[in-house]
Amino acid sequence: MHHAREILRLSREMKMTGRAIAKSLSLSTSTVSKYLKHLECVPWPLPEPGGEALLATTLGKKSVPSPPLRTEPDWDTVHRELQSHKGVTLLLLWEEYRQEVKDKGYSYSRFCAHYADYAKRLKPSFRNIYTPGDRLFVDYAGTAVPIRDPKTGEVCLSAQVFVSVLGFSAYVYSEAGGFQDLDPPCDPRLKNPPNEFQGGSVCPPLNRFFR
Repeated sequence: MHHAREILRLSREMKMTGRAIAKSLSLSTSTVSKYLKHLECVPWPLPEPGGEALLATTLGKKSVPSPPLRTEPDWDTVHRELQSHKGVTLLLLWEEYRQEVKDKGYSYSRFCAHYADYAKRLKPSFRNIYTPGDRLFVDYAGTAVPIRDPKTGEVCLSAQVFVSVLGFSAYVYSEAGGFQDLDPPCDPRLKNPPNEFQGGSVCPPLNRFFR
């Protein structure tokens, strides 16, 4: 009954299409279409009292398929894969999951939402507190990015992606280059060094970044 009420609300009140409703509720488009067809004569908003009884009576006269049961992913494994392997994303893990369970799996949006709920239940980690402009963190982001020759399509360079982030504001600077031996944040080989882009100066020998 919950699906019937929600489908009616999204269709009548939010003016969503059947395809959009199916994606939002993780249902097949054919199931949503059958619900909408059977509920054409039901008014919205539902009358109070008696709305639920009207839905039950209307659906009781029709044959509406029950939404298929979804196969739950192993969220412990999903989380472990994300944490322990470079380049692994939720999209890649979702694609592997759908290949295994086929139509019994969640849509990508629902997969991400359920993982977010799972992650919230994990033991919270310690959070550092930073003073504005006090710290700049620098590193290289994951694996190298292949640069291809526009004429031949061949890989001519593996670019290293340099990233710097201000601790307090999370203000990010990134640049791709063919090196990984920088002396950040003011190495002259950077086209727009972080101390210029993010504004500030280095205070040796602490190598801390000040605005």
